[in-house]
Amino acid sequence: MFILKIITMTIAIVSTFYANQTVSKYQYIDTIDKVKSLEDVATKYLSIGDTINAINTYIEIDNTVQFSDIYSDSYISNNLYIIGRLYLLSDDVQNAEKYLLRAVKEHNQSKIRNQMLMEDPLLSLMDVYSSDSLKYQSIARQVNEIRKLQTTDLVDSMKVNLINFKNFDENVENEKIYFIKKEIVQANTALENGLYAQALENLCKSLNYKHKEFTLNDYFEVRALSLDNIDYLYPALVSQNDSLNTHKYFFLSINYFLKNRFKESLENIQKYKLHHPEDPKAYQMIGDIMFQLKEWDESLFQYHRILLSQPDDLQVRYKMAKCLLNKKEYNLAISLLSEILKKDPYFKEIYFELGQTYFLVDEFEKSLEQLTEYLLLSPNDEKAYYLLGLCYMNLTKYNFALDAFNKVTSINELHADSHYNLANIYESILDYEKAKYHYKQAKRNKCSYNDLDLQYGTLLYNMNLFKEAINPFKDYLISGGNDFNVLKMLGEIYFEESRFGEAIDIYSRLLVDDTENIIYKEKLASSYYQLKSYENALIFYDQMLSDLEDDTSIMIKMADIYFETQNYQRAINFYNKALECDGNSKKLLYNLALSYIELQQYLQALISFKRSEQQDPNNQIIKYQIGVTLTEMGMFEKALDYFINYNLTDSDSKFMAGLCYFNIGEYENAILFFDAYSKFVGSSVEADVYRGLSFFKLEDYKSSAKYLKQAEKIDKDNPDILFHLGLSYYQLNKKREAKKTLSKLYYLDSDLYDSLNVVIQ
Repeated sequence: MFILKIITMTIAIVSTFYANQTVSKYQYIDTIDKVKSLEDVATKYLSIGDTINAINTYIEIDNTVQFSDIYSDSYISNNLYIIGRLYLLSDDVQNAEKYLLRAVKEHNQSKIRNQMLMEDPLLSLMDVYSSDSLKYQSIARQVNEIRKLQTTDLVDSMKVNLINFKNFDENVENEKIYFIKKEIVQANTALENGLYAQALENLCKSLNYKHKEFTLNDYFEVRALSLDNIDYLYPALVSQNDSLNTHKYFFLSINYFLKNRFKESLENIQKYKLHHPEDPKAYQMIGDIMFQLKEWDESLFQYHRILLSQPDDLQVRYKMAKCLLNKKEYNLAISLLSEILKKDPYFKEIYFELGQTYFLVDEFEKSLEQLTEYLLLSPNDEKAYYLLGLCYMNLTKYNFALDAFNKVTSINELHADSHYNLANIYESILDYEKAKYHYKQAKRNKCSYNDLDLQYGTLLYNMNLFKEAINPFKDYLISGGNDFNVLKMLGEIYFEESRFGEAIDIYSRLLVDDTENIIYKEKLASSYYQLKSYENALIFYDQMLSDLEDDTSIMIKMADIYFETQNYQRAINFYNKALECDGNSKKLLYNLALSYIELQQYLQALISFKRSEQQDPNNQIIKYQIGVTLTEMGMFEKALDYFINYNLTDSDSKFMAGLCYFNIGEYENAILFFDAYSKFVGSSVEADVYRGLSFFKLEDYKSSAKYLKQAEKIDKDNPDILFHLGLSYYQLNKKREAKKTLSKLYYLDSDLYDSLNVVIQ
């Protein structure tokens, strides 16, 4: 009975369906004809510019198709879009917005309905793939997404954004990357908890699946594999005895790579590749190792192999471009970099590499263009701003370069090369203080420009900052610089700063390449002279004199050296030669006279002093020396005139006048001048002796004994003082003191002892 009811109902439903189909068939034809007719009318209105009637006609089409089953959502959406555009052209913004939003909504509803219909077949596929975990998980994920959409209250436009169902193979691929990332996360968690073996197991599992979006670069970003953490995994890696688990070689290779042990890294990745030849990560690792070893061709070969399976891998292409750059194949590199940029305009590193490459081939305008694009994406990159500055420098746009280099130092105040270029610019515009500051910063922060010390030292030299210029110049020479101008400047600085030993070293180096240079020889001779290395000084003065026979300055220097070394006869010879060339020079005559005095040739000395006096009649020193010479010649009365009438405030003249009076027997006057001398200089043994002798000659034995005793206290071993002191004591009837004095004299002068002893006895 139940079965019969079911059959009856089914027949009724089918009959009704076919009946409706018959009726609807003519309705569909009528609707299609109507819509077609309306479309023609709308087109005619548009052709004659009647926008209002065209809009009304399209609205009538919309009202017709909204209740029809034969027009797709796409058609309805397009019709609504036409109405919205026409309203917009008519400046009716409000109606334009209304119909355009309806067009978007209609389009979204179509996509959502289609996606919702996928749930039942997907559920059936889950039964089919129950034994394949990867495919099963992929299907389950899609089902869950559909169910979320069914229960969410979001508007259609947002639902569409959540719909991302691709074909089945693509979803399986996405499941692979999900699986890889899940294992990576678990590995990081295990490492944090000290479960190192577990972390390694998760990492090895992550290699079970390959996905083009999870590359070798991503593994280097894994926290568990960082340089700080990988040592924790190393014991687990080397103790791994499972011969079937060859994934460990991949991680051992990463371990050695991070530690710059590229040979061991290569050995392990080759073992991994042997068991997993289909894994592009192995080839990339080999390529990266070869890159580090600067084996550019081999690195390129490995990267090419990756592209066979991953032709769209732009990172690999980028590495290939860097290999070409290192091979200096700039045109090929530019071509490859440009190709990458076409595929990914937001690959910002490419702009920088292109900018750098164009700079290397002197295409500075193109370099500027690429660097400007790069800085839009990376606005605080000091390397890019620095390269930008160099481009402007090469284009002689110094104001722009100044801004670029200042930007670099604002980002990194220790950027030495930017300071160097700033210094160059400021020096070129004569702002020396700023140039000095930036050169100093460049030097302090170890600038890479080889001529820094040369530039910095030269600036300081030109600013007359000689002491500050020494260190840059020295550093320049130590680093192998060979600019002779530096040696000249440094030699001059050393000489001016009285650093004669260092000046000798510099001028000796200069003389090697210019053996006849008189200036170098003169500096060497003068430096040796200042250091009292007279023998070496004479060598260079003699060489100079052989070239400049009439140069009196050289003759005088040689004469002065001979005087200093007490070779007075040679000094006299050179002073006389200089006089023959230079005439009656006061200084020469004076020095000549002193040389004669040292040889006790007083007459020649007197003649030279007199000639010198003629050149300078009021020179007190010359007059004093004439008086001394006359005294040495025993011409005391003539000498007195020079000591009494000249040099009135000179203490030595007072003494010499006293000496002259003593020698001509005018003892009272002698005492007066020795007293005057003592007022100038204080206590004086010589003055006391002559005063004592003068009083002795005047038979004032008490005063004589007084001054001689004062002198004896200081000059205890002077036999003449003791002799006259003993005679004074004897005349004062102080025989005891006289005998004491006699006993002291016994060990000093036997003749005077005998003479005094005869008097006392």
